Amino acid sequence: MNLLSAFKHHLKNKKKALFLCLPVVLGVIIIYLLQMLIISQYQIVDRTYVEPQKIYSSVAAKTRVIDDNTLSSIFSIKSDCERVIPWVSHYTYIETVIDNRIGSKVFTIKQEDMDWLIDKLNLKIKEGRLPKADTNEIILHSVVAKNKNLGIGDRIGGSVQKNEALEGDMVVVGILEGESIVSFDSLEYWMNMNQVVSDDYSTGILIVPKEGKEIEINNFINKIDVQGLDVRTYAIVSLQNKIDRKGIDIILVTINIVVIIIITICMGFISYIHMLQRRSEFGILSAIGYTSQNIFNQVFNEILLINMVGVTLGILMSVLIGLLLNLFIFIPVGLPLLLVKPDYMIEAVCVPLFACIFSLFPIWRIMEDLDPIAIIEGVN
Repeated sequence: MNLLSAFKHHLKNKKKALFLCLPVVLGVIIIYLLQMLIISQYQIVDRTYVEPQKIYSSVAAKTRVIDDNTLSSIFSIKSDCERVIPWVSHYTYIETVIDNRIGSKVFTIKQEDMDWLIDKLNLKIKEGRLPKADTNEIILHSVVAKNKNLGIGDRIGGSVQKNEALEGDMVVVGILEGESIVSFDSLEYWMNMNQVVSDDYSTGILIVPKEGKEIEINNFINKIDVQGLDVRTYAIVSLQNKIDRKGIDIILVTINIVVIIIITICMGFISYIHMLQRRSEFGILSAIGYTSQNIFNQVFNEILLINMVGVTLGILMSVLIGLLLNLFIFIPVGLPLLLVKPDYMIEAVCVPLFACIFSLFPIWRIMEDLDPIAIIEGVN
């Protein structure tokens, strides 16, 4: 006589199999969706803060303008730079579903530098055109435009919208697409409005190093007197971004551990009850010649199958929920969730892995205490 396969056993006991599978499915969904929401948020932050900074370092006025000595020292390394660009640092904000706002850079630079920097950042014009020099025109990144529900010909600025960080009244003339979520407007227009008659590097300066000169430029930037200035390099921004994430990462790991512990306890308890109900079955199998190892292997296969089905259903349902969230919540604001990533899978698989391992301990105890004669006499 052969034992029923794990598949056939669960097929004959569908309701019990579903009951055993449910905690794993719920645990996988919770962990997968948390990863999806947080990592998708991280990706938007990376694209706004970190990604643009890969190709340049920057010095900007904060509580004081950039003094002549600092400017002179910056221009002394100009031979190591592809370009040194005067700019004014502006931001517009992306409204998110999870966090309140994410600042997206608006580069106020001259038109000749604008063409060059857009190409350097691997951005493409999706619609419209670049702003003309000395006009109140702006080209927005597609994520910003979607988030603010703006298109070609619409206006943006504090003069026309409440709670808008950009000053004045700007006309959208183009839409950009690409990895870096940044926008551009005219430095010539800003200079005219603020009665600046010649290139003024005292408010801000972008330093784009030549290939192979990144370390030298970064070392130089790190020596600048930063008091009252906003000094940034890719290394500085990346480090700060990691520090900002630490708190959220700790919370996320804690939640994952708590979920795994709860699911593990639930699965252990449910498996124990389920296997207690099958003691007579195990006793009869033992009496007719099956070893404890044979029976334990059968039970292990059953639990393994339940957990494999649970993690598969959990992931599929999580992706389906993500699709619905995208359709009704995230895509309308231009911030779609990343539905599938290896990180999600790795974290989700921890649920069935630990549930499977710890479900076996109470079953092993049952097998150790198994007395087939007493069970058969009890059955008879």
